[in-house]
Amino acid sequence: MRLETLLRQGAVLALWLAVWAAAAALVGHTLLLPSPAETARALWTLVREGDFWRGALASVGRSFAGFAAGLCLFFAWTASDIVKNHPYQYAYYNRLGHANAETQMELDYWVVSTRNAMQRLLTEPRDESLPLQISARDDMSQLGLDRSY
Repeated sequence: MRLETLLRQGAVLALWLAVWAAAAALVGHTLLLPSPAETARALWTLVREGDFWRGALASVGRSFAGFAAGLCLFFAWTASDIVKNHPYQYAYYNRLGHANAETQMELDYWVVSTRNAMQRLLTEPRDESLPLQISARDDMSQLGLDRSY
């Protein structure tokens, strides 16, 4: 890291410690807002005790367990979408990533569903007086249309 960056980070840290110390002096009550020096003394006292480390490690363990549980739930949510969308599961977009992916992006990028859609259009009853026109937005979609009919 460059010296200039270290000095800038040190200055920011010193500024916030000064703001904290001034706020603690303004409040004037250790129970409501202890000063940085009082906090450092209390932390030093706690660090030397074994109970502190057991409690800290237990807290970190609970944090990791919560994160892992959330990750498992998200994977289960995604897996349910994959099962629900089968056989077009590759056309799934992360629902946290883009709110309107289905209307703003080409989801069926391998154009596999085009064949099924064409077959359904040809077999479903419709008004014969209305023309049926199918077109593609891009070359890949056109290739899918050409191969499906």
